[in-house]
Amino acid sequence: MKKTILSFKTVMPILDSYGDNFKKEEIEGKTIRATLDFLGWGKSKNLFLLFSTNDKKFKTSVFHPLYATRDKSFSFRDEELIGEEFELKMKISKSYYLDLEFAKLIKENERSTSPF
Repeated sequence: MKKTILSFKTVMPILDSYGDNFKKEEIEGKTIRATLDFLGWGKSKNLFLLFSTNDKKFKTSVFHPLYATRDKSFSFRDEELIGEEFELKMKISKSYYLDLEFAKLIKENERSTSPF
């Protein structure tokens, strides 16, 4: 299957199966390993990032112009990232969404099966 950033119309039905269902104590100050399943364009100059671990599916967004983490260390505007594993640091925003603070691409030889 060709890796591609999905259009808004295509990504919308998929978003429902990905939550933002972490509790604050599960993520804040912790690193989570997750696989990037899909990238999809949003309506507000945002790019949806849909991730999965062994037991959770979750979504977050990054925004124009860099489509990067809050610390600007990693940009997700590249369809070749789909299927790759990442170390993520997130927090819960004031409006209760997952806020992606930091991301690091995990090299093939460093990958594990553990989500945490």
